[in-house]
Amino acid sequence: MRWSDWWSDWGVSDQPGRRGENGTVSADNWTTCPRCADRAQKEWDERVRAHVASYGVINANEYIEEDANIARGKPLDPETFREDYDFFFETVADEGVTVVATYSGSCRECGLGLKFQDRHLLYVNGDTRN
Repeated sequence: MRWSDWWSDWGVSDQPGRRGENGTVSADNWTTCPRCADRAQKEWDERVRAHVASYGVINANEYIEEDANIARGKPLDPETFREDYDFFFETVADEGVTVVATYSGSCRECGLGLKFQDRHLLYVNGDTRN
């Protein structure tokens, strides 16, 4: 599905100058997915617990090797969560100018996602206040 089709769910049309080529939105940010980070932390905690429990049970060299791996610390969580957002003016005849904010975010690993849009009237046609 093209991003322009996705945004049209809200009735937002492709406006020249605010979208990339072919009506697509470019990624504004990549960050760590909170769900994946939570899962990774639980896996790390289990790895440490299992390591502590293996003392005296496994070969000493294996224990020392895993001890060194754990001492290096938990690996950094990869940035798998893509966020796209946009702010723009929408002019409607006989109504005025509205500021539109759109946001979407989704994880390429686990599928966690969110999208929303908000509109706020900025200027009413005929308003002559400074």
